[in-house]
Amino acid sequence: QGFFTSALQAHARRYKLPIDMLRFAAEVMPYEGLADTPAPPDNGTYIHGMVMEGARFEVTRNAMAESRVGELFAPMNVVWLKPGDLNEARPAGWDDCPFYKTNVRAGTLSTTGHSTNRVCNF
Repeated sequence: QGFFTSALQAHARRYKLPIDMLRFAAEVMPYEGLADTPAPPDNGTYIHGMVMEGARFEVTRNAMAESRVGELFAPMNVVWLKPGDLNEARPAGWDDCPFYKTNVRAGTLSTTGHSTNRVCNF
């Protein structure tokens, strides 16, 4: 969570925006790992090492797909977290996807009403 906050804070300072008015939009990149990834983006950050449970990401369709037979955890491609305006409308058909620290979705409920295991939604 600190990493995400620092990425938003860097964007907020660069463009003189209030940090509490920012959120991330995520874009899955066509690269599978950091070796294939170009230089860091001008805005936001790349993250890697995430996995999907019970589904996979199909790059050719740029969409989630059914998991392969016998594959419980599918590796994700590199994800570009792009800071944006909290009030900006999401594209049509956009669904928020929760991002957890571990594959156990349970956790203590925080004051926000979310599990302490939940990091954010993409």
